[in-house]
Amino acid sequence: TDKMNGDWGSLGLAQTGWGFMCPQKNLYEEFVAVEGENGYRLNATMKTYDQMKEMGVSVHTAIINEGYFMWKWRYTKEADDQPGIASMADSNNFHWMRYAEVLLLAAEANLTVNPTKALEYFNMIRTRAQADPASSITLEDVQREKRLELCGEGTRFQDMLRWGIAEEKMKNQGATCPFLNPNGEVEYKKFNGDDPSKYGFKPKHNL
Repeated sequence: TDKMNGDWGSLGLAQTGWGFMCPQKNLYEEFVAVEGENGYRLNATMKTYDQMKEMGVSVHTAIINEGYFMWKWRYTKEADDQPGIASMADSNNFHWMRYAEVLLLAAEANLTVNPTKALEYFNMIRTRAQADPASSITLEDVQREKRLELCGEGTRFQDMLRWGIAEEKMKNQGATCPFLNPNGEVEYKKFNGDDPSKYGFKPKHNL
């Protein structure tokens, strides 16, 4: 908590928030729908503002956030290994493609040609996530599982383009901007009025 509450200037989560990699409310709700509020993977991926406050971390001013914080990428090393303001890099060994993604791609590829194999790959992910195994799966199940398992790892946007669901899922993206206040209330502000041409995913963005 010292690392999150400390005075890092513009990098301090509790000071400014900045808005990098902030989980959206609908992602949290999908986690809860799949594995419950105390899901093993949910607790390892993100924290609510109430959970952050229980750990002694609070925001000092309104920040761009819906009340959820990415926990997956938290810093667990000593202060010297935190990113420098100039370099914006650290010594964490990030994985650009995890075995979990390979399994979920294999599950998707086998859905129609070998459903039994697809289910096997899918349930390998569920087992690691300490979730109940599925007895059958659809493409929608794979899409949901991939969203949860790989959130914050840079795969979601390209997946939505490939599946042809980007316009449906992102049609209202940017319509409002959330601000989390220190008291925990979230205020949604409009900066583009009610003109849908100024926000959201459009068919041209598939290109």
